[in-house]
Amino acid sequence: LSNESAWSSHGTVHIDTVSPVITLNGASTETIVQGTVYNDAGATAADAAEGDVSLNLGTTNLVDSNTPGTYTVTYNARDTAGNNALPAYRTVQVVSNTDLNGDGTADALQSNVSSYQSAITGKTVLIDVGDGCDITTDDLILESDIEIDDPNFTYENGLFDFAGDCGTPGFTTSVKLYYYGIPRGELVGRKFNPNTQRYSSIPGAIIEETTINAAPVTILSYAITDGGELDTDGQVNGEFSDPAGIALANRANDNVALVATGQSQYLYIIFTTATVLLSVAFFGKN
Repeated sequence: LSNESAWSSHGTVHIDTVSPVITLNGASTETIVQGTVYNDAGATAADAAEGDVSLNLGTTNLVDSNTPGTYTVTYNARDTAGNNALPAYRTVQVVSNTDLNGDGTADALQSNVSSYQSAITGKTVLIDVGDGCDITTDDLILESDIEIDDPNFTYENGLFDFAGDCGTPGFTTSVKLYYYGIPRGELVGRKFNPNTQRYSSIPGAIIEETTINAAPVTILSYAITDGGELDTDGQVNGEFSDPAGIALANRANDNVALVATGQSQYLYIIFTTATVLLSVAFFGKN
């Protein structure tokens, strides 16, 4: 019998026309970090007539663990009768080993972290919404993309327009916005509330300049509470949204710049006091 296997049972000759079945060992999808060794879990093949035919299993594995991307491992098998099994596949995702927030874990493995190159400045940015939370929306927008402009501040680096899900209603989580290659200078943390159509400073915000991966980074840090002042979805629902970013006070108007630094009231008092004293001195002489 050409290319067929036959066996007898109670005087009946059976022709093997049934293909083997391939079963993956482990998951059909795996994720590894760039630079780590990929050890494939393999597969087994079973045939109705011949039993275990795993020795006839062929594997095509082109996974390059040094290059981020999506790879497919393919498994094929054939029994001695020449019946080919349906191929089986495993998808292997090699993710970047980039760690832009310096926490020792690849950003791509953290659902609370998102990093990319800013389309506005061309520099690297990152957002971290805290452990236990997932980023659901993340984008950088221009101030001009918002319905109104902030009359007193300029957003040269745009604003993060983001949302997240922490699962627990009423939670409080930390938010950190990272700006690579942006000096600390006189930047302040600001946000836009689409419900009130107003810009405001972020209460308790901290801006610091540090070094990560030998590169200068400015970080804006603050806390947000689900349903609280900064949560623009206005609901205690385990989710939050918060357009925010770093801004620089406009210098075209000196008084506006002083307002941003809290100095205008102080100078006004000095000016007023000096005016009164000069008036007293003038009229005293007369």
